[in-house]
Amino acid sequence: MRAVKVSGTRAAVSVVGVALAAFTVDAIAVDEVIVTTRKREENLQQVPIAVEALTAEDLEQKGIVSLKDVVEQSSSVILDQGFAPQDQRITIRGLSPTRGRQNVAVLQDGVDVSSEAGSTTSGGSLLINPRLFDLERVEIVKGPQIALYGRSAFAGAINYVTRKPGDEFRAKAGTDIGSDGQLELSGGVDGPLTDSVSAGLSGMVWSHDGFHTNTLTGQEAGESEGTSLAGTVVWKITDGLTATGRIENLNDEFGVTPYVVMPFNTDFIVPSNAQQPFDPDGAGPLAPFPPLVSPSIGSVRGVSGDTPDGDDLVLALSEDPRTCDANTPNNGTIGCRNYGGTDRDITRATLDLQWDLGGVTFTSLTHYADASTSQAEGSEDVSTSTAPTTGELFVDQDTTLFSQEFRIASNGEGRVNWLAGGLFWQEKVDVLDGSHTCLNYTGALAGFPTGFSPCGPVLAGISASAPLDVPGDGLAPLNADRWSRDTDHYSVFGLVEWEFIDNFKVTLEGRQTWEDVTALGPDVDNGLWD
Repeated sequence: MRAVKVSGTRAAVSVVGVALAAFTVDAIAVDEVIVTTRKREENLQQVPIAVEALTAEDLEQKGIVSLKDVVEQSSSVILDQGFAPQDQRITIRGLSPTRGRQNVAVLQDGVDVSSEAGSTTSGGSLLINPRLFDLERVEIVKGPQIALYGRSAFAGAINYVTRKPGDEFRAKAGTDIGSDGQLELSGGVDGPLTDSVSAGLSGMVWSHDGFHTNTLTGQEAGESEGTSLAGTVVWKITDGLTATGRIENLNDEFGVTPYVVMPFNTDFIVPSNAQQPFDPDGAGPLAPFPPLVSPSIGSVRGVSGDTPDGDDLVLALSEDPRTCDANTPNNGTIGCRNYGGTDRDITRATLDLQWDLGGVTFTSLTHYADASTSQAEGSEDVSTSTAPTTGELFVDQDTTLFSQEFRIASNGEGRVNWLAGGLFWQEKVDVLDGSHTCLNYTGALAGFPTGFSPCGPVLAGISASAPLDVPGDGLAPLNADRWSRDTDHYSVFGLVEWEFIDNFKVTLEGRQTWEDVTALGPDVDNGLWD
């Protein structure tokens, strides 16, 4: 395999101009909610930007258990799941992410955990915990926040703020039970260990059987389960210096994604200029490439009219031919099982140092995360034992993320306040992509069927060819592609705010960014692409 290296540096400046805070109404008694949307603690009622906050009490009273539930509480925020369960794309005010990279920053305790697709799926939400776990509140900031939140906050940001152990002993346990195997057990305990040290431990186990059955295997589809465990320690080193350390592990498993392709019901006439040979270089018609649409046909099949009711559609997801009964290999669906779905294991650690120096506060925020994901899905809705051209999605991805942020800020008193800081953010991604279709291997190996025979024997044969298998998480792709991406990000940022009249403020924010990305991947050369 040849490798292609892409390296570059980008510099950008983002400036947010004048922001006018709304008048406060002292006559109305409301509970004070403290948020950290601008890198310091502020009263939600006084923050001069569009921000919403859901407290732990809100989450519990409204039965909010996932990120999907969170965005449903906020107008103009949409969560769209891609083909893989962890590929959750967040949209704020109609600004959708593109090419696998989030434009809504997702943070945990102020740390940017947004990522970017390494290959096919595993998109920008790879390191996001889809279940809400051990939280004090969730903050949603709408509108560009690049100056304070950096590389991924073009459309806004969502910040998970975890629960911190206090000076009093607390214990909590809860359960959520519903139909279709819905179960969640959670609990935690925290309190003081000494006069200066408090600690807490929390955990959660959850599962759901899903709502669908794959008619080709008789097994459930869309089922999920997971566990989370976290420990937090707060050490008041001196009167003004506090260190907060947290380590957590998330382990999620998702069954195959239930989807149904709607049946075609209409012939659409194709314009003549679309009935031309395909040319990847744009240089004109090329003989080796067939027409996109045959001129003799002049039409393509499609769907028109109202969307069918989901209950009227039949779920028939491709079975994994490697799991078929050995006594009846690839003979119907006897003994075949679903593909493995998606597994994800994430471990992260955070160290937060807060040093109150009187007129200013110094903050050091260190974060490390290690994530491993494995996906195995059939990419068709037909049986591999009878269809000639089914495909598979096989992706293994390992991601490590390290970041270090330093900042110093005024104490928030007086009419002029300011904040300045710097960030180093480094991500390393390694991907093994074994996604393929039967067409990739038709006649490629001795003993494999040629032409358009059923797909199952081909895919099962790949698994049987031990020298060609790739060791690891049970994947058996042939000639799997290896990809890697290393990102080094440096930035400095600042904020100056002047309250020139009571309840009116002028805010200036800015960030300078330097980012170097090195990507390695296969060089595709099949004789027709130059």
